[in-house]
Amino acid sequence: MSVGTVLEPDQIPVDPALKPSFKPTKEVTEDQKLWAASVLAELPVAIRFNEHPVKEAKSADGTFWRKAFVIVVIPNKHFSIQLYVGASPSDLEYAQRLVARAKSGWFNSDIWEPHVYPKSGPGFILDPYWEWDGERDCDVLKPCVTPGCIKDFHPYRNGDFNASHELDMIDDTEGRYMVHGSNYEDGDGWNAWLDVDLDGDYLSGAEGVKTLRDSANDMAWMQIECDKLNAAAGVGKVAA
Repeated sequence: MSVGTVLEPDQIPVDPALKPSFKPTKEVTEDQKLWAASVLAELPVAIRFNEHPVKEAKSADGTFWRKAFVIVVIPNKHFSIQLYVGASPSDLEYAQRLVARAKSGWFNSDIWEPHVYPKSGPGFILDPYWEWDGERDCDVLKPCVTPGCIKDFHPYRNGDFNASHELDMIDDTEGRYMVHGSNYEDGDGWNAWLDVDLDGDYLSGAEGVKTLRDSANDMAWMQIECDKLNAAAGVGKVAA
């Protein structure tokens, strides 16, 4: 985790249901690998948020524990990582590692519990406390509600937005430039940006003129899309 403030013992309630001595087996049989390869390996992974707050605990031996997500899997359909309110990038990273392990065959019944979901049918749930160092992550993840943004969530630091909203990027077919639209929540709204990567080469001749013209056209189109979003939100400046 990122460096933060170490919590004092009396700041963290001890969860009586916590079993810090429990060590799940990491043995994976060939049958488990084959089953996971055919049923889990190619499943998409959705990331969602729910209303439950992050839980923290400290066991009698002084170990810090944290519960910040649950993972649900419906075989042959999807994985769903459901982040709690206050979940951090480190929590999400750990959840993604657990999904990767499950897809590789570490899908043991001692950690994945069977569950029947009314709409989706039979599946499994992983509802873990995980051991952590007792330090706060600098960022907290929150779902994105900004129209136009292709991101599902963003990090916030001390309550402030700590990223950028993004539109679909335009890539040059030859990889010489990229055009993207971004919104940093700094009062300027959405704006088009041009990233040029010539890899040490120079633009020249007819091909150079074409690249400049194409990049200008793509940037102009992107700015039009940005202006539409700015007008709808009543922010930013409309390009001339």
